[in-house]
Amino acid sequence: PINNKGNSLTNVTVAPVVTGDLETFPFVASDINYGRELGSMENGDEQTVDWPMTISPYATTGNKVVTIRATYEENGVYGECTLEAYIYVVNGYVEESAPSLMVAGYRLYLPGSMEAAAEDTDKRSDTDADEDTEDNAVKDEDALEYIEAGTDAVLRVTLKNNATYDTIYKTVAVLSLADSSALVLSQGCSDSAYVRSIAPGATAEIEYHITARASAPVGPSAAVISLSYENQNVVKGEAKANIQIPVRQLMNLQLDTPVVYGTPTQGDPMAISLNMANLGRSRVYNVSIAAMNGISLENPYYGGDILAAGSLNADLQIIPNKSGTYTGTLVVQYEDAEGEQYMKNVSLELTVDQPADEEMLSAMAQAQPVEKSGGIAWWVIVLILLLIVIAGLTGWLLYNRRKRQQDEDGIQDTAQHESESRWRL
Repeated sequence: PINNKGNSLTNVTVAPVVTGDLETFPFVASDINYGRELGSMENGDEQTVDWPMTISPYATTGNKVVTIRATYEENGVYGECTLEAYIYVVNGYVEESAPSLMVAGYRLYLPGSMEAAAEDTDKRSDTDADEDTEDNAVKDEDALEYIEAGTDAVLRVTLKNNATYDTIYKTVAVLSLADSSALVLSQGCSDSAYVRSIAPGATAEIEYHITARASAPVGPSAAVISLSYENQNVVKGEAKANIQIPVRQLMNLQLDTPVVYGTPTQGDPMAISLNMANLGRSRVYNVSIAAMNGISLENPYYGGDILAAGSLNADLQIIPNKSGTYTGTLVVQYEDAEGEQYMKNVSLELTVDQPADEEMLSAMAQAQPVEKSGGIAWWVIVLILLLIVIAGLTGWLLYNRRKRQQDEDGIQDTAQHESESRWRL
């Protein structure tokens, strides 16, 4: 119905606005001109206009707003206005969506191991794919936990079609490496991979050849895999997956020969120094030193971190636990940025003197022969005889001294007696 709520109008014409948008014109356009002439309309007049229309099979369910344009003359002046009509479409078209494709997992390999490994690109059911993934996790001993700086690796990505019925066709997977200072594509290798088809519930594997720069920072490096594909009705789909590729620097801690100060003596602390140089490109963390094989540390040693191209000179107090010539061991422990622990041993050649108060007893113990069980050592017999001789000599000296004293006393008594006799005469 068209109502005139204004002044008198002449040459009134109305027509729906035909557009290519099914939300504003959800019909099949079968006529070139949908205009309808209504002639003159006075204020308050109402006329009904019918347009036989067919709903487009691609119109979706819901309200649609159709615009109707009206032209007229008012007092000889041309004018126009628009009207809106609302149409609700039921049982509308449901747009077909593309199947779901995702990155199910990824692994790193050395290039040589991938060439030797058998390629498995057959279509598998969902159950088979899960079993295969589990078997690979247990049996795949060639997989790498990280890519080492300055080396090449093969990134093997597993794609999975999550659809129950639809097959995915013409999959193109593009790898984007976020940090070019860490990872780049290997020379002569592409960033794209193609899979002809992936059955419902099946998986497919693609590969990229990447290189970690020698100066790559330690830690995970981000990458994006962009997927584009279509189904059997050429309905296109897209997906993206973010992955993290671990990068590590080779730890290269050089240990110099320890320097020993003074003469080592068993049980006494001695000073040594050990110089350590970090020849790698990443920091060495939590350096500590322990001692073993005949030596021990007077105090535990912790040296902290060593920066790349830096060095650390460790001053230690070592206690030799035994005498003689032997090789002790210094154990240097440290970690990388990921917390993985490393250990290096340093040999310490020592000639250790015995303690001073034990040298004589040791010399006597080394000189004496081994006696039979229950016998007396010869030096014990010699010592007893020596004591007997000393006792006899001492007794003899005392006897002679006492006898000499008695003789002297007798001579004095005789002289005194003779003197007294002279006085009497």
